[in-house]
Amino acid sequence: MGTMDENILFIASDSGNFLVNSLISALRKESFNVTFCSANGALIADLPSRADYAEPQIILIFLEDIEGTFSDIFPVLKDMLKTAAEPKKLYLIGQPSEISHAKEYIEEGLITGIVERPVTSEKVIGLIRMNTLSYVITPSEKTYALDPSKKTLLIVDDDPVYLQALKSWFVKFYNVIAEGIGTDAISAAKQNHIDLMLLDYEMPLMSGLEVYKSLKQEPKTATIPVIFLTGNDSKDVVKEILIEKPVGYVLKTTPPMIIIQKVMNFLNPPKASYKKV
Repeated sequence: MGTMDENILFIASDSGNFLVNSLISALRKESFNVTFCSANGALIADLPSRADYAEPQIILIFLEDIEGTFSDIFPVLKDMLKTAAEPKKLYLIGQPSEISHAKEYIEEGLITGIVERPVTSEKVIGLIRMNTLSYVITPSEKTYALDPSKKTLLIVDDDPVYLQALKSWFVKFYNVIAEGIGTDAISAAKQNHIDLMLLDYEMPLMSGLEVYKSLKQEPKTATIPVIFLTGNDSKDVVKEILIEKPVGYVLKTTPPMIIIQKVMNFLNPPKASYKKV
């Protein structure tokens, strides 16, 4: 867990960005004290005058949509890093092209670490925890060998044992994409045609509900049908699920054959039979 003397200054274009919000939320859950600031040099320079300002030990810059401000913000940040009484750590989060562009404005020696997108909260927190000069490079996107003649099922669950079990039940019938992290699931949904998603409702850092809402914000993924998986059958949880209007929900304690039948009935609904009159 973080300690309350670990203050983070998080710089991005918009605090309303879903991924930015998710990262900040995850960092705060780890007990980091996070201050958000828009990518504006004057605002960053003015931070010490704010009554609620906490001197940051860590600076995170989310590079998406702020390339036009690099010449404005990086001189201020360089001054902040070079004149600080105590060393500060600077981390960049972005696409390879954004990172390369940022390096034109700030020396690599001032950069503590880099996370290439797609990014997860786990990667960011893990990099900070390493406390050394580290570069985390991940592929910009995964590729999946999908049979175009089959429907595609996306399964998302943070429990690797249950995830593997689910995959084994359906792999003979459908293309199955299995992901254990919410952000990876969103990326897979954007890159592939998904006929149905089985989504764990309760996951750390980015919950199933957050994944679901993120999908609904994107035209390409908004119509993906979702069946929630949950191990909690309390009335409050069921109510929270039903409010979101998924195509269904299934308790994880449900016998495998019933889960399999529910999925197959959705993806391959039985043909209606008609009696002659």
